[in-house]
Formats: sequence, structure tokens, C-alpha cells
Amino acid sequence: ELVRAAAARKGVRPRELLLGNRLVAAHLGVKLPNAPGVLSVLSEALLRAPERAVLVELLPAAVPRLVERRDVETLKLYAAKLGAEYDVATILHDWCYTAIADLINNAAARPAEEVQASMAFLTTHTGEALEVLVADHKKELMRALIRSAGADDASDPHTEAQRLSQVLGTLARLAADGTATSGPNPKSALPAVHDFLRPHFTWLVMGDASDRVGDSAALRRFLRSLTIMVHLIGPHLPQFAPKVMAHLTGALEKPSARARGDALAAWLGVVKQL
Repeated sequence: ELVRAAAARKGVRPRELLLGNRLVAAHLGVKLPNAPGVLSVLSEALLRAPERAVLVELLPAAVPRLVERRDVETLKLYAAKLGAEYDVATILHDWCYTAIADLINNAAARPAEEVQASMAFLTTHTGEALEVLVADHKKELMRALIRSAGADDASDPHTEAQRLSQVLGTLARLAADGTATSGPNPKSALPAVHDFLRPHFTWLVMGDASDRVGDSAALRRFLRSLTIMVHLIGPHLPQFAPKVMAHLTGALEKPSARARGDALAAWLGVVKQL
């Protein structure tokens, strides 16, 4: 009841309160596999979802923390709950992009040796080189980075787009190295960031359905992420303008004044880009 009351005060659903907040979801994702009783109550009484579904929803937030802690035991508990098709290597491979995005976003705040140790943990337990992991999950990695930037209300979307442009340039190089058959591609052969983003833009805009049809907090996160993508796609925006405009028009009809403000700010970015 306390969780429902807190969610009501914030004007969000209990699911968004617990799973939509990255820090809360990360904490639950680390703790719940080790507390089966709490997991059962949370799943059945509050979220009204099977335990396995709740754990799958928590994994994107949990994996970065489990990699940071090199917590193999909790990963084994996840594997036991998810079924025979999963083991530690499979979980880390399928959700590695969340850990890589977290390491990119927080590299400046962590000692270099800690970042290297986390990367080594990933490559050791998946059996794949970092370049291969990036190449296999480049779309998911881009989405994770853009959604993380969009979730930060305190940041300016244009500033975040400039920062991400440098990060995505590095990812383009790593992805090229991971898919090359005869050694790394020469730097001159690498696509510009807007060209790297272009084949995946529609997939990225579609995002998670909950971001577009969920509560106002999720919608604002989606709108800020969309604004960042408008900056990043640059000269290719005319190709995608109708889809972007449709999303922004829909947001202007929402009751949330803050969401409408974010939509207007995004419209301004579209006009400037065009």
C-alpha cells in the first residue's frame, strides 16, 4: 500500500515508480533474486506479473551493477529463474549492451582499472571480444545511450547530442572492427555519425511502447530522447520528418503541460534542422 500511495502522489503507476526509475530498478534487480519471498510478493501483489517476467524487466538495470560487482552468484540465480536456455554467459551476452552503456556514461567517474576490470569480466564470461559484443548489439547500445541521456531532466538535449556524437563515433569504429573479416577498417572508411545512425533511426524512434503510451514521465523521456535523435540524424532528418512530426503532434495533445513543453522544444529543433 505504501508503494501504491507513493505512486499516486507522483501521478505514476506502481510499475513506473519501481521499474521506470533506473536507480530503484537496479537496486531491486540486484536484491530480488537473492530474496525469493520478496520477489514473490512484489510480482503477485503489486506488479501482477509472473516472477520470470519481472526479472526479465529488471535485467537491463541489474546487469550493469552485477558486472560492476562481478557478481556471478546472482547471475546464476537469474539463470535458474529464467529457464534452461539461459546461463551466465547467455545473460551477459544478451544484456551486455546495458553494461557497456553504463561504463561509457560513467567512465569519467570511475577509476580506469575498474572500468577495465568490468570489460574483462564481460569478455571473459561471454567468450567474445568487446568489438564483437558492440557489433552484435549496436542498435540496443545506441538505444540505451540515447534513452539514458533523455532521462536526465537536468541536461540540455543539444549538449547531450554533442556528447553522444563523439560516443557514437567510437561505437561506429568498434562495430566496424567487430564485423571486419580482414582486420580493422581504415578510419577513412568509417561512416559519419548521422550515416551510422540512419539505418536504425526508425527502430530507435519506435523505442519501447511504454515510453510513448505510458505515463507523463515516460512520455517526457521519450520526447527528450527524440530531440537528441533529431540533432544526431542531421542531414538525414527530411527522410524521417513525417514520423517525427507525427509523434510530436500527438504529444501536443497530451494533458501534461511539461510534456507539451518538451514537444514544443523538440519542434523547434526539427525546424532548425530542416
